[in-house]
Amino acid sequence: MVLDEGTEYGQERRLVIRMETKNLLLRFLVGKNYFVIDGESGLIQEIHGPSILRVYENGKWNLVDVNIYFGYRMDS
Repeated sequence: MVLDEGTEYGQERRLVIRMETKNLLLRFLVGKNYFVIDGESGLIQEIHGPSILRVYENGKWNLVDVNIYFGYRMDS
């Protein structure tokens, strides 16, 4: 886990954490995931990167890159 300030996901009051494996082969196959966290509340706002979801395209299975956006219902 690494703080990543040089990514397109970073904005004011947001913390971006890059997660990747130390295994070079897995890092090549899987890539990096980015978690965007609200700097004030500490809640996850977004997750970007490869997932375990697969889609069948042109006769082969491919991993799907995802952009997940979270919304929270705050009860008062």
